[in-house]
Amino acid sequence: MSSRVEAYLNERKSNGGALANEWLELESLYQSRLWHELTLRVTSFVHRD
Repeated sequence: MSSRVEAYLNERKSNGGALANEWLELESLYQSRLWHELTLRVTSFVHRD
C-alpha cells in the first residue's frame, strides 16, 4: 500500500468519530485491491445525505 494512502486512511480512521467504520471499510477495500467495489463505496460515501 502506498505510504501516503496508508497515512491518510489512518488519520481519517483515528479522527473519523462516527465515520471511523466507513474509513475502515475503505481501507480494507483498498488493501484488498477491490478497485470496483472501492469506487462504488467512495461514490456512495461522497454522495450520501
